[in-house]
Amino acid sequence: MALCFPGVVQAAIDDRRWCEIQTARFTLVSDLKPKRLQPIADDLLRFHAVAETLVPQDTSMRLPPLTVFAFKSASLLRSTFKVQSVSGLSLASHDRFTLVYGPRYGKRSLSSATAFHEYSHYLMLARPARQYPLWYVEGLASLLSTMEFPELNTARVGIVLPRRLRAATSSSMTGNRKRYRNYNLPLDQIVNQRHAMEPGEVDYLRIRVYARSWILIHYLMYGHQAGFPDYSEKIDRILARIDAGTSGSEAIESELGVQLDDLERDLASYTEHRPMPSSVVGFAISDAVRSNRCLSKNEVRILLANSTATRNPALARKLLEKTLVSDPNNADVLIGLSRVDATNAAALTERALLLAPENASVLIRMAELSMQNCKAGQAPACQDNWHTAVGYYRAALQRAPERADAALGLGRLYLLMGNPDVALPLLEKALTLSPWQTQIHLYLGRAAAATGNVVRARLHLSRAANWHPELSGRQRARSALDRLPG
Repeated sequence: MALCFPGVVQAAIDDRRWCEIQTARFTLVSDLKPKRLQPIADDLLRFHAVAETLVPQDTSMRLPPLTVFAFKSASLLRSTFKVQSVSGLSLASHDRFTLVYGPRYGKRSLSSATAFHEYSHYLMLARPARQYPLWYVEGLASLLSTMEFPELNTARVGIVLPRRLRAATSSSMTGNRKRYRNYNLPLDQIVNQRHAMEPGEVDYLRIRVYARSWILIHYLMYGHQAGFPDYSEKIDRILARIDAGTSGSEAIESELGVQLDDLERDLASYTEHRPMPSSVVGFAISDAVRSNRCLSKNEVRILLANSTATRNPALARKLLEKTLVSDPNNADVLIGLSRVDATNAAALTERALLLAPENASVLIRMAELSMQNCKAGQAPACQDNWHTAVGYYRAALQRAPERADAALGLGRLYLLMGNPDVALPLLEKALTLSPWQTQIHLYLGRAAAATGNVVRARLHLSRAANWHPELSGRQRARSALDRLPG
């Protein structure tokens, strides 16, 4: 059995030398040798140039800031972000995205495929034209992940790696010293999965869903090059129907005009075709590297703490406590620490307020703490807390109008206080600023219902019932839908 000493790993992470490259598209941060960052940044810029033409997105929206962490060590990545077997992950906050990747299990070098896969998620989620089901999100990301650049301004897309094809089409697999047999999943189980797989799903089942999703997307995009029907122009219509609430199987059968059983047989035949089709895409890059430098220890600590606070709050707390030793009057660090140190949250936030009374993050945190113990229907004393929180949220929005978390917090608070007409425009603003936060639809639906706008309420509650990231949220949305008149 391998032993893990979290204290050793956590103490070492900020002792490493971390450097960054800033581009117009992203900031790349890594503990690799600085000279190795430039080729990675170049590949990511090439990938962005091609992928943004292939990923459906609402280009009227601006892309939120993106930070990409490239870890030298797989074990360090996993202990830092508390993941077991993955080599990459995407993280979203109210105003930015973070992509993390490192070597695959048992490997020493980084894989561009992992970085490209996670980058695809960013492009799909950051400014969505609609909400996408799991099979499309993972299938398209897997298809794009094997992109190669044979010439300076040319990319090959849809490359099929033999080992990936074998893994996706085998009827059994080996993992964790077990051999799982007959784990082929019926196609309806793949296409009717809307959301990320619920916690507790075993790895081999997750891998099968992702692998079969990749085959389905590859077939829909490229099958006509191998003599199968051309379905490439029907993908968007399938996604539109699923976005509106239709099941995946019904949407596919209706738009393609085939039963899933027949499609299943075509997929099996398609995977036997040699060579598997792909496409060549020309592109141009106008984005240049803006700067590169190595970070100070405190910069590293703050960056890592902000990225790990949700998944590894103990590490985030240690990093921020170290930062405060040399920078005790940093209000942003105090606020970050208040989010991972519940015992001292109030004292830390009040100290930050004294240091930076105009700081929007400080004001938002004061609002959150003012109302955290007051829920709907509680004692009238909560009214004072709510009004105090309103003042802090409004002050934050005056100073930082683009803060989606302030707009969402104030909108939810007005809804709680029985002012849905005031809540609605704030919640709409939050969704506009942060469209990947599908949970906002639940509050929009409740606010619309409270104003008597049943049509609008049904629209938002249906979206929450279909796309809320948490099962409990989807259940609450369905209950609210059931209570609507008519």
